Amino acid sequence: RILNLTVTTSTSSTSTASACGSYTWAVSGQTYTASGAYTSVSGCATSILNLTISNAKTTSLSATSCNSYVLPWGVTVTTSGIYSNVYTLASGCDSTVSVDVTINNSTNTTSNVSVCSSQLPYVWLSGNGLSYSASGSYTFTYTNESGCSSMDVLNLTVNNASTGTANR
Repeated sequence: RILNLTVTTSTSSTSTASACGSYTWAVSGQTYTASGAYTSVSGCATSILNLTISNAKTTSLSATSCNSYVLPWGVTVTTSGIYSNVYTLASGCDSTVSVDVTINNSTNTTSNVSVCSSQLPYVWLSGNGLSYSASGSYTFTYTNESGCSSMDVLNLTVNNASTGTANR
């Protein structure tokens, strides 16, 4: 009897991979969703995979501001809403940042009032409740109910009463 014997030497290989979410290893056809060291043996060949799995990241924020808000990525918004931006991380995964923005507005009003000097002093009730006796522009700054700095302006014109005689 003749024995034909073939001796195959064993081989070993190591590879490193990084992926976002999951990775399918071509050597074994297996899909992995966690980081780790994985081994596949086929005959005398041993393959080792050192795998790093990163995951996508979602961050949700909320913000309240007066008149406008600068989003974390540098865009200024002036209306309430949900704003999102997607970044690609060094790992190759996407990172989503969402900001739920509430915009409260300042209230600015201007009152143009003309009175006769006989009606003085003029009490500005919608502004600060103070009395005024001369023409001019007066400003009252306050914090409104939504916490924003607001301003009322009174443009007061005082007309002098005139006296005269009528010819008959």
